[in-house]
Amino acid sequence: MDQKLELAVLCVDDEPEIVGAMSHNLRRSVERVVTAEDGQEALEILEREAIDAVITDIRMPRMDGLELLRAIRERYGDLPVVILSAFNDESYLLEAIELGARKYLHKPINLTMLRAVLEDIAQVVSLRREMAEAQQLLEEYRAALDRTALVSRADEAGYIRYVNDNFIKISGYSREELIGQRYDILQPHGEEMAAAIMEQLRSNQSWHGVFKNRRKSGEIYFVESTIVPLEDAQGNPEYLSIDYEVTEREVQQHEKQARLIRMRSEQHRQHLQTVGVLQKELAEKSATIRELTRALVHQKAQTARYIKALEQADDHLRHAEDQILKLQGQIETLTMNHKGVLGKIASLEDRNRQLTRMMEARRR
Repeated sequence: MDQKLELAVLCVDDEPEIVGAMSHNLRRSVERVVTAEDGQEALEILEREAIDAVITDIRMPRMDGLELLRAIRERYGDLPVVILSAFNDESYLLEAIELGARKYLHKPINLTMLRAVLEDIAQVVSLRREMAEAQQLLEEYRAALDRTALVSRADEAGYIRYVNDNFIKISGYSREELIGQRYDILQPHGEEMAAAIMEQLRSNQSWHGVFKNRRKSGEIYFVESTIVPLEDAQGNPEYLSIDYEVTEREVQQHEKQARLIRMRSEQHRQHLQTVGVLQKELAEKSATIRELTRALVHQKAQTARYIKALEQADDHLRHAEDQILKLQGQIETLTMNHKGVLGKIASLEDRNRQLTRMMEARRR
């Protein structure tokens, strides 16, 4: 027996016998099945329960399957919907495809085909769950980092593109005063040091050290900084800086500073490794969903061609059945005629025997 899929499926049909049989079969394949008698009841269920996929008939009272599909697209985005119908109406099929139906199946349902459709849906749902969990973890990590560190981001030329609230609070500058500026506004260390840092970053190596910064008020403060080369959403180089404010006394105490740097460096390494892993997983899962989406679009097109071929085959079959009926009628007529001819031949043979006997009698 196949393992149950981690899906909650809503089955919608106005015929109790059909929805009962369908839900019975679905419970063998998925973990949870909910039923509704029409589209209106289905929407009420979707408002209060977590549903992963909807399987619905087309023709139903109050709200039919296509109206339900349209409402789902408006309210729940790309929630997977499988359309069932006992009719080979091409207009229904085309509208269902336009509205983003995952599959269009004809009754009576082929359970093997339905299982395959549900497996595809389960794979996409599982990937989306994993992506949501990874995204939530990433957001929690970013929130935690924002509460404890000064975070900024710069483009390849070293111009600031982002600062968090801690960065603004410690520096004394507003966000508007910082965005678009170079770090020279805070770190008057000269071009030589800036060039050395940029050279190391452009060779795809992180930089770690202590900066002596100046607030807007002119007051000096120290930050222990880790700068990491990354890429933005368009693939362009950018640099992420994570800073922690330290006291001048800590900076001057070399041994304590060394221990602090090693500890913070390991923390940064672990944090950045976590971010890298999460970003890689998100990218891989996004690519997988794009591939699945392309495969499903291709599958929809194949289904449409398959349905058209079935309709043509049905026409040929009906024509062949008509020809067979005509031939059967002709065969019956020929059989009756054949029997009549055999009767006449037998009668003629009897008559011939009688004439033969009469001729022989006359000769004697």
